[in-house]
Amino acid sequence: MLELCKSPLFLTTLYLDDGSLCISANRNELKKTIYLTPHIYLHLQSLRFEDLCKLKLHISTHFGVEFTTSKRPDGFGYILKTTKVSETMKFLKIVGDASKDCPSMYHKTDWGFRFQKEIERYKDSHPGYEVIASSSDRRKNYTKEECEILCQMKKEGKTDKEIALHLNRTYWSIVYKWRELRENSVTLIPSDCKTYIANGNGDGDSSGNSTR
Repeated sequence: MLELCKSPLFLTTLYLDDGSLCISANRNELKKTIYLTPHIYLHLQSLRFEDLCKLKLHISTHFGVEFTTSKRPDGFGYILKTTKVSETMKFLKIVGDASKDCPSMYHKTDWGFRFQKEIERYKDSHPGYEVIASSSDRRKNYTKEECEILCQMKKEGKTDKEIALHLNRTYWSIVYKWRELRENSVTLIPSDCKTYIANGNGDGDSSGNSTR
């Protein structure tokens, strides 16, 4: 039966009936910025896991959108969701084109429309904050130069908050990256910084205060 369901209208009907556009928010208090990340959820917990996997493969093969299975406590225990912004946008492009004559559903099918609504909502709840739509680029890997700068600023006694602001990264991104550099054999930073790490320096504290 799935082989007959290759029209965008199939995906659109499925989504409008059993799907939702959910948004996760990540606040950067230092920069007074809120990053919004959209996810597509298909609440199909009424399907057995093996049937859900068949649907997942069908959507990937015929529509080019990758979903992952996600646990939930009711039904047969699993639903489908997107975990990458790029996949969410591909999905919304398909259903958005197919449902463009249905403005009452724009909150589910039009990211631009929904994003503006979210901006208005956060203006009331978080005045003074900038609201930004997340992209896969924001989670890009650290370059060799960034690792070198991070280490050098640690040596200078800079706080994690100061380093985050300088590198245009989040506070917790700096915390996790520094932990990774200290726990692994560091090949992306100069030898003098390796010695600095090996001597147990640069621990700092969770509040971001300098160790000087």
